[in-house]
Amino acid sequence: TLAGLLRFPLTRQLSIEMCERHNGIGADGVEWISRPNSSGAHVVASLINSDGSEAEISGNGTRCVAAWYLSFPSTGNEPVLVETGAGVKECRIISRAGPRYEFEMAMGRAYEIEDMTVHGQSGVYVDLGNPHFVLFVGSYQFDWQEQAARIQADTDHHGPEYAAAARRRPAGPRWSRPAGAWYCLSPGQRAGISAWC
Repeated sequence: TLAGLLRFPLTRQLSIEMCERHNGIGADGVEWISRPNSSGAHVVASLINSDGSEAEISGNGTRCVAAWYLSFPSTGNEPVLVETGAGVKECRIISRAGPRYEFEMAMGRAYEIEDMTVHGQSGVYVDLGNPHFVLFVGSYQFDWQEQAARIQADTDHHGPEYAAAARRRPAGPRWSRPAGAWYCLSPGQRAGISAWC
């Protein structure tokens, strides 16, 4: 479990060093894999961000863990149950070609959706197992990255997510601590769509 891994001080520090953009691999987090205890999962994925903080889940990271699990010859093509900080997620394989895998995974329903204001900015709080703060903007012709960093510094939200209306649905860049600006990551997209609806 993540609590067990974090008892080892090197786990956080090694994650930071591995994710470093110039001397490491340049990742925004490391999925630490361990055996499950009693959750019924095949594997446990514990995510440490590039700044050493804990994260509940990464949609892409969880699918990578499922692909790693299925890469062993003793496994079949059955759904892979991955225990994350946001609960056990089922990764169903859609296609497989050599080392390439495509999965379908339900991230779950939004637990809580409510309007809120942070730093004078009105947005929508969406909890998908990891918290997001979604702001709808008309364009990105302002310093949204600086604003996102200020909001992030004072909240426990994974985002904030910025979404500009495009063809009547949210789309556009998002901010994800600690990596900075990212575009269209699965939990952020789901948070934006949940807030939009």
